[in-house]
Amino acid sequence: MKKTLILLFFLTLPVLVFSQEKGKVFLELDGVYWEKSLDNTGNLTAQKNRFGSLRPYLGIGFGKGWSLGLMGNYQSYDLQQDELVGLRAIYSNTPDETGNYPIIDYTQFQSPLGMTNEFFGFGAFIRKRVELGKRTSLNFNFYGMREKSENGNFEGYPNYSSWDYYPCPNCLSYIPYPNRYSFEESNWRFGLDVGFAYELKPWLDLGVRANFLEFKKQSILYNEVAYISYDYLPYPNYQSVGIGNYYGDRYYFGSAVAREGIRISLLFQPF
Repeated sequence: MKKTLILLFFLTLPVLVFSQEKGKVFLELDGVYWEKSLDNTGNLTAQKNRFGSLRPYLGIGFGKGWSLGLMGNYQSYDLQQDELVGLRAIYSNTPDETGNYPIIDYTQFQSPLGMTNEFFGFGAFIRKRVELGKRTSLNFNFYGMREKSENGNFEGYPNYSSWDYYPCPNCLSYIPYPNRYSFEESNWRFGLDVGFAYELKPWLDLGVRANFLEFKKQSILYNEVAYISYDYLPYPNYQSVGIGNYYGDRYYFGSAVAREGIRISLLFQPF
């Protein structure tokens, strides 16, 4: 992350120095937050999808409606994924010599799965402003960003009493809870946002912004620090095996509006 920031700084610095006398420095903040109710009925399952993002911009103009600068992103989400498919143990009705009920078979089950994370990102942008009227304009924002986090969690919501790895149908006093599996997330984003702005004051614009096109590479990796090994068990952790299908690289290409929504922006030109 430090190397990325240093590279972005030196890429931006020459133009900033060249344009100090020609353009105006501006600060901008845009954001989005939404919630969407889910049809889940279980006591443990998530009831809503949630997504929030806040992006600060620091830029400077260099003539003919063009500007460039640095940007950041704070993002938090709690989103339902495709259902987790795994195996549940079937126990014998007769205890063994130790008094335990041995596993005699497995049956397939499905349970809701949530994905939650929050992280920061940094990048650079170049923008073209097209005047529509005395107070209105269109803005075309080209950007590239790098995001990284080690705080992500998959949350599996079992509909039966269980430990993280061992179903316990006879534990009457046991309270089931979501099973959590940590992950690290890193993203690369390159895209184009299109915005409409209205000048409230000579130094203040209010706008709306939507993503027109974005390429995103999302990498989901095991969090080695938080990962717990179940190798000591006499049988595999089948839910953990199912979670493994969600790790790896995902690629998105197209508009991000369906995933992230429409952003509201405020632009300040104090100088």
